[in-house]
Parts: sequence; structure tokens; C-alpha cells
Amino acid sequence: MNPDPQEIAALIDSYTDNLMRAAFSLGFPEAEAEELVQATYYAFLEGGSRFERRSQILTYLFGILYNKARETRRLQARHESIDKAVDDAFESHFDAEDHWDQPSMDSMTEVEKKVQSAHIGDLLKECIDGLSAIMRMALHSRKSKAWTPRIFVMLSI
Repeated sequence: MNPDPQEIAALIDSYTDNLMRAAFSLGFPEAEAEELVQATYYAFLEGGSRFERRSQILTYLFGILYNKARETRRLQARHESIDKAVDDAFESHFDAEDHWDQPSMDSMTEVEKKVQSAHIGDLLKECIDGLSAIMRMALHSRKSKAWTPRIFVMLSI
């Protein structure tokens, strides 16, 4: 469909007030109502070939507007649900006095556990690298279960 720009302008002039009132009656604030009406016109122009002229154009536009409104409400509910989950997760990291509360390993997700473990592993490696050669040998012998009290005598520690 390749509509005439003058016909589009006439369509918009004729029906925008009615569509805006319908969007307001559905509880949308002005900015969202304008977006909803724009989405309605866009859908009408994109799928204009589906309009079979069995109903009035305004009735057809109302149908599109109501479907777009339902879709918008669904998306808003999904975003609100996600936002609430993120807010709840964030808030759970603070104690009663609003101080950062380091989460326990039990309350962490698998991803958080892996990140925390990697961070701790990096810190341990840095600490071990800072040990003297003798202390590293003692630590590795302890770790490999080759440790006995004699190792301290042998390493003179």
C-alpha cells in the first residue's frame, strides 16, 4: 500500500482527537497516549491492506488502539516485575541500618558464587606469590598432604 500523503494527513486530522480520548480513557498519561496513537497509525499504515472496509475506519483504528494498549500494558507489567526483582535483589544486600551487607554464599546465585570464588582465588594467588620460596614449599606440601611436622625442621621454619 502506497498511500497518498494528503490522505494520511486527512486521516490523522480526522481521527487523532478520538484516538487520544480513547487512550486517555484507558488511563494512559499524555505522552504514552501520543505514542499509542502513533503506534496505532503506524500499524494501520503497515497493514492497511488488511482493512476490508466492512467497518468504519474509526472502528478499525479503535481495534488497533485497544490491541496496542493491551500490548503496552503487558510490556509495562513485565518491566515493572523485572524492576521490582532487581530492586529487591539490590535491597537484599543492605542491612537494617542501610549498610552494605556482604551476602552469604548460601544466598548467592551460581554466577555470583563463581565471581566471588574467582575473586578469592585471585587474592589467594597474589598472597601465595608474595611468600618466600620456603613458605610456598611448606604450603604446597601441606596442600598435597605430604605435610608432616618434620617438614618444618627440613625447611628450617
